[in-house]
Amino acid sequence: MYNHSSQITNAETLRQLERVLGTDLNADNVTAEQELRLKQLGIAYNKPMSTPISELVHLWNNGDVQTTKVVVDTSDAEQRLNEQFDTFKNDVDSSYHALADKITLDAKLRQDKAEAKAEDWQAGVSKIYQDRMDRMKAKLDEINAVAQSVRPIVVDSDAGRVDFTGELTHEIFEDVLTAIACGENVYLVGGAGAGKTTLGYQVAKALKLAFYATSAVKWEHQLMGNLTATGEYKPTDFYRAFKDGGVFLFDEMDASSPNALVAFNQALDLKAGMEAPFPCGMVRKHKDFKAIASANTVGHGASRQYIGRNKLDGATLDRFAEIEMRYDEKIERAIAQDDKWVTEVRTVRAIAEEKKMAYIISPRASVKGAQLLRAGMSIEKVRNMRLYKGMTEADAKMLRKECKARMKANQESK
Repeated sequence: MYNHSSQITNAETLRQLERVLGTDLNADNVTAEQELRLKQLGIAYNKPMSTPISELVHLWNNGDVQTTKVVVDTSDAEQRLNEQFDTFKNDVDSSYHALADKITLDAKLRQDKAEAKAEDWQAGVSKIYQDRMDRMKAKLDEINAVAQSVRPIVVDSDAGRVDFTGELTHEIFEDVLTAIACGENVYLVGGAGAGKTTLGYQVAKALKLAFYATSAVKWEHQLMGNLTATGEYKPTDFYRAFKDGGVFLFDEMDASSPNALVAFNQALDLKAGMEAPFPCGMVRKHKDFKAIASANTVGHGASRQYIGRNKLDGATLDRFAEIEMRYDEKIERAIAQDDKWVTEVRTVRAIAEEKKMAYIISPRASVKGAQLLRAGMSIEKVRNMRLYKGMTEADAKMLRKECKARMKANQESK
């Protein structure tokens, strides 16, 4: 049994504990009285009241186990701790600054990307806006061009006023009308399909005169008329215009026989009231007889495009005021009502002219082709029927290729 006298100085108390607890007390067989004495023992050793009975039994049997006091010198540890803290702090600071720099860089990159994207977006919007403005301007130019071709023209003459407002007129209409009104005979030079017949009709309308026309003649009687077997005279449009007044259009005069033009030249030389010989007799020239001759050449003979043309003598040409009649794009587009098709036709025409090819690509290709397209015919069929007709396979292939390239280049430049 452990000697507890050093801790329990009261001998009577010690004897009571020894009597009740005895020696080699077993924690499994502790009575109520023993438990009470063990609590008393714990108080003597300054143990808390909650100390388990098993520990108090161990205390009685073995005494209070002394715990070796370990003194730790923390000065070095504190230094190491400070060093570790400083290292940790520096790592944290570095990580913080690195993270801050990364965040700043990311923000800058995002800002740069946002600005670049904004610039791209602005550039895209500007391009879309410019494209729309360009298309709008092109459309306005087209509208203005058509508006100019149908510009208000009012003609005042001795016969009265004629209003051409809303009617398509060629750009040279006013020049031709002025020349005719001044007594000039007009020689219109232009390609096939330029609208020479229409122009002659409009001049007659403006002057409130009848309109007469004839095409190329090979024999004099086709122009002057002839007598039948019964002696009846068969008049011509030239005879009617000469006798009764009116605008006479001699179409394709450069394709006519020079011999047939002799009588026509004589008639042009006469002043109003003078007489010219016709198969029916002498006929007096009307004061309102107006003559317009149209031709595909300037009267110097055949060209690469118009090979069946005759050379007109200087005396014939001297009787006319020559006016060139080019293809009027405004009228071509206004009548065709298909800008894309007209652009293709005009592009092929320009290439053919540049290469001095002997093909005639007139506004009829634009107008008739547009009609076929509106009727549902495929573009390839229309091209073959109206645009590349009569061409060699090699020429048509070359024109197709160059037309495609030129139209693409023009589109990209807009």
